[in-house]
Amino acid sequence: MLVAFVGLTLATGIMFLVRGGTRFVRIATAMLLLGTIGLWVASSGAAAALRSIAWTVGIMVAINFVVLRQWRSSLRRRFEPLQTGVWPATLEDDLARWTRELQALGFVVCGDLQAPWKLGSEDRKMALRFFRHEQEPVWASISANRKPKGIGRCLQSKLTDGRFVLTSDRQVNEAVLPDPKFVVRRGNERDGCDRLLAHHRKVIEECGSAPVPIADPATAEKEQHDAWADAVIASGQAFVDGEWIALKPLGILRAMARTYAAWFA
Repeated sequence: MLVAFVGLTLATGIMFLVRGGTRFVRIATAMLLLGTIGLWVASSGAAAALRSIAWTVGIMVAINFVVLRQWRSSLRRRFEPLQTGVWPATLEDDLARWTRELQALGFVVCGDLQAPWKLGSEDRKMALRFFRHEQEPVWASISANRKPKGIGRCLQSKLTDGRFVLTSDRQVNEAVLPDPKFVVRRGNERDGCDRLLAHHRKVIEECGSAPVPIADPATAEKEQHDAWADAVIASGQAFVDGEWIALKPLGILRAMARTYAAWFA
């Protein structure tokens, strides 16, 4: 059993480094957590195990709080030409596959860009490929980060009533720091782009407001991001830090709760 436990731990760590927080990583993490609790109970008794778990959870929460205190997103979205090496090489197969799927659904590629963000004093870049649907007022993006490693798809539309609809296969900032102006629905990372688009259309229909045409997805994305930044500042979840937005302590705690809940969703 110990060999299996160690093997699962190593496999989970390697998978996280190579592919990011995939479904396998989340399930394996849950199994490791349950296994660890079982070992503690068996070796130390229930009371000692509960104390150890409380300490472990407390340390994890404290570390995440410190990390999120250092997180910064642009107050006003800035896009730059995509530099070589920003797109994680291990995720290029996903980029190619999803590009083909989106093109088959009527989307056209509108360019590859990068957007800056920060963690502490470290400048980081998010790579994005933008798409525009040829017949429907929908734009799409495939985005990826090297640290932490991850990739995801997001379909977006702006409605005539001023709201934005986002349908993503991963948790997005607008879900972690919500505002009524942003209708966010999460699909499944295993879904094809056709299912994600069908889900997006359904959400738009449920909103009862027609989407407006968009000419350039990068411009529409900038408008959406800037509106979100203004909204979370106005709601007291974040504050302005120079050219960035940063989370307030209460915003961090709420973001952590939503992130933990979404991790195993």
